Amino acid sequence: MEIAIKIAKGTSFETLNDLVLWIRSKVSDGERSFAEHALEEPAFINKTAQYIIYGHTHHHEVVSLDSTDDQPHPQNQLYINSGTWHSYFDLATKDPKQQKFIPYQTLTYLTFYKDGEREGRQFETWSGMYA
Repeated sequence: MEIAIKIAKGTSFETLNDLVLWIRSKVSDGERSFAEHALEEPAFINKTAQYIIYGHTHHHEVVSLDSTDDQPHPQNQLYINSGTWHSYFDLATKDPKQQKFIPYQTLTYLTFYKDGEREGRQFETWSGMYA
């Protein structure tokens, strides 16, 4: 951290921004998923959880992790990320060097049901955005 602060003090904001954009283009596809981390959760590994739930990561998603054909009770394991509930500022794609950010809010509800509820559904997710 000390080294990063020293570098930042001697570097223009524009240069730092260019560096961040370059690094981002090399190591990321623009979205960041935590699904790989769900595979390391003890409840996933020992199959005691059907759903691995994360949140507060700015990105709502549902990812299939594993499925068993164990009879009479086959089990699907899913990773569900509820995303975030607070304002999100997204860098405009047109010309990232111009540092234009678009603010919006996202909200995701996760609802889980007991057997026999909601016509046999196991869960629902509802997501929305507003600006």
